[in-house]
Amino acid sequence: MAIKLEYGKFYHVYNRGNNYQNIFTCEEDYLKSLENMDIYLKPVAEIIAWVLLKNHFHLKWSKLKMRMK
Repeated sequence: MAIKLEYGKFYHVYNRGNNYQNIFTCEEDYLKSLENMDIYLKPVAEIIAWVLLKNHFHLKWSKLKMRMK
């Protein structure tokens, strides 16, 4: 079931590795995640806060009213 995202609401997205395994094993993994946020999330959302830990991450963001060009 798809969730309808609403403008002006805040969303907390998080994920953890299976059995608390690390999902970031080197600096390159962290940098790639930040790069992916720039590419895929920033065009459609305002990133309020983020944290990348070696076995999980958290993102707090809000949907933008319209896609900016």
